Amino acid sequence: QNIALTLGHGAYVDNVTIDTVEAGDGYVIDPSLLPQGAMSGHGETDDAIVTPTANLFVSREATSGVPMLSSLLTTGNDVSFVFKGRRDAIEVTLALPVTSDADLEFSASDVAGGGTIYPIHTTHLRRGDTRACFKAPLGTELQALRWTGGNLAIRKIELRSTPAGSCEGQ
Repeated sequence: QNIALTLGHGAYVDNVTIDTVEAGDGYVIDPSLLPQGAMSGHGETDDAIVTPTANLFVSREATSGVPMLSSLLTTGNDVSFVFKGRRDAIEVTLALPVTSDADLEFSASDVAGGGTIYPIHTTHLRRGDTRACFKAPLGTELQALRWTGGNLAIRKIELRSTPAGSCEGQ
């Protein structure tokens, strides 16, 4: 979309290929890519940086063995996830239903303003929720997510060009 190639007089280009992002393709925070155990400071995958202000645990759900990010705190959690790229939507899949209320703050980045990241939407997760998704307004790209409040068992966070299901903000 919106690609232009302007060549000067006598210019020659050979073997030009344009690859588009496939639906669902994007950046992923997958707990199985992080070392198991307590995470203090920050962790990093190929796609993202994870920064907890308190201990975040990379573990496996007891019955299914699904890798997940969680905390022993039922309240007071504060974890930032910053992707190394930008896309239109962020989807959060939980390994287990929410047991205590938590907030997810979705943030965009201002490339023209020096890469400043700023919050644009907050989703309040309630007991029993298993998924959250936010699609940015047209012309805005998401780059970060912040989890505050209650404990979540996060299975995967994906930054996507096309959400797999319905999202807030569409």
